[in-house]
Amino acid sequence: MAAKAKKITTTGIPMSIIEGTKKRGIIFERGGHTWVKISDLIPHPKNEEIYADETAEGKKQMEMAADFKVREKQGLPPNTQYIRIWPDGTIHSGHTRVASAKAVGITELRAEYTDKPYPDSTAPYDDVKNLLSENIIREETLWVKLGKYNALLAAYEEQHNTVMPTAIRKELEKRLGSSYETLKKLNEIKETGRKDLMADVVAGKSVEHCWKDAKNLLMPYQEKKEGGIDLFNIFKDGMKTKIISKSITHAKKMRKLNMPFEFGEVTPFDRSDLSWESGAFTTFLSHTVMTAVAGVLKEAGYEVQTANGHRDDPDIYLVNDDEKIEVKVTQFNGNGHATSWKGGAGSRGGEYILVAHDVEFENIFVMMSTLDKEDWKSAGNRGSGTYMPLNLWWKNHEDKGDYVFWKGKIKNVKTNSNPKGIVTMDLEDVNE
Repeated sequence: MAAKAKKITTTGIPMSIIEGTKKRGIIFERGGHTWVKISDLIPHPKNEEIYADETAEGKKQMEMAADFKVREKQGLPPNTQYIRIWPDGTIHSGHTRVASAKAVGITELRAEYTDKPYPDSTAPYDDVKNLLSENIIREETLWVKLGKYNALLAAYEEQHNTVMPTAIRKELEKRLGSSYETLKKLNEIKETGRKDLMADVVAGKSVEHCWKDAKNLLMPYQEKKEGGIDLFNIFKDGMKTKIISKSITHAKKMRKLNMPFEFGEVTPFDRSDLSWESGAFTTFLSHTVMTAVAGVLKEAGYEVQTANGHRDDPDIYLVNDDEKIEVKVTQFNGNGHATSWKGGAGSRGGEYILVAHDVEFENIFVMMSTLDKEDWKSAGNRGSGTYMPLNLWWKNHEDKGDYVFWKGKIKNVKTNSNPKGIVTMDLEDVNE
């Protein structure tokens, strides 16, 4: 005898689930709204697979959780936007809202039923597409794009028993706004388990650089060239001023650029919900200073090249003199060891232009210093490569005289309570 056919609704949900759900009463009415208990919810099986590597998600959840708590104290529903679920409690959209509510002890959220087909293990590719259609408002970092890409490739192969055709794959890459090579390198970074490099990608560091770091392709330490020209003397006072002025002017212009949306304008660097992480500006400023130095040197008659991606490229190369200058920029996070400049897996001995800025880019510090192997510490569990804390630089260079402050200064402040002193950095107003 043939098995009895399973009743299916127009949305593809088995009737048994609908009927069972009605008895349990997952969604209920109260105060003119429809609600669901968080304890009745089930995460979509594909959600974590797609968004597991989204490093900005934690920050987003904390901000949302704080907003939920404020609204709850005001007697308002926590979530302004309804989560969407299937009748058995499986979440279609709203996983971040649910996680945020759980974090602050909220037990109920406003909810409504979705009209999308119920997840079907026999059609995983369709399931992923349906899930993504409800999450188009998520921030599109490269890790979100990679999560979507990987999930769709795997689901297509599972559903159709063949790899995704090249034409469909290229259309997917075009829709995600990324290339096959970039996505391939992101996967290789992910495979190393290097969370620090994944965070660097979100902060704006190039995928190429992070990939080279992950594959140990960055240059090893190189000693300073012997018998070269005195690089300190090629920067006259007027050149130093011009480099700083051009860097600040360009960076300030970038920070003022707005992107118009229907809900208003967004400034990528203003630290709003839709802005970049602060490290992204530091990376941008590093490229800006590098270009400013190279441009001013070219105006002075030097043949100059800037780094173009090769592992041995210095930031600035004086071609005819075979001399190299590196540029390092960091965000000022406090005195002593709290502020540090980051190096690569290997560092180069020689002359560096070192810059520090505050988070709002109201103040800046610039100096030129000779650095060697003793200045760089292994990052260890702090992340990749090497780093140079402010107090280590002072310890190694205080009495050497192998540095020149261009804007601001570093000093050791001693007090009765701290006779050994603490190394401090004086930044100066970018407008002066």
